[in-house]
Amino acid sequence: MAYLVSDGGKRIQIEALSLAVASSFLIPPAAVVIEAALMFCWAFAESILDVRELFAGGHVPLVKTAAGWQLSLKNLSGILNSLDSERKDSRGGMSYEDYLQVMLMAKGKQQKVTRGMDMIECTIRDKGNRPKFRMDHCIVALEASADVKANKKKTFTVIRQYAYE
Repeated sequence: MAYLVSDGGKRIQIEALSLAVASSFLIPPAAVVIEAALMFCWAFAESILDVRELFAGGHVPLVKTAAGWQLSLKNLSGILNSLDSERKDSRGGMSYEDYLQVMLMAKGKQQKVTRGMDMIECTIRDKGNRPKFRMDHCIVALEASADVKANKKKTFTVIRQYAYE
């Protein structure tokens, strides 16, 4: 959206189309609202292409430029028919993993650990046939004690502790 606002050529295209639509409905003052709607739709469609490219293993620039913009206004109405043909890999951009790293840097250690544990729980529930599995119900430490008598004279106490660090 920020790129569309800054690009004069694309703004002129949007203004012309919105004025034509508003005039065809005989409501020229509605051009401003139609312009905003077109801009949001165009930016949203571009982001769909970006996400599909990331999921396909490609790269997408962090900040859009004229070179990185993929969808033309004329192809906006046919976006559903060209989801894979319109998108292009941006070699200088970021991959899906790069975007995940950026998002994870903004999170604290406790939140990362908690969300990681949530992912483990989901995996065990799905693949381990344990629909009620919860990590907070797992044993994380164990201490066992055993008394052993030798020759009926001496008693030895053996204590073992096991815990996750």
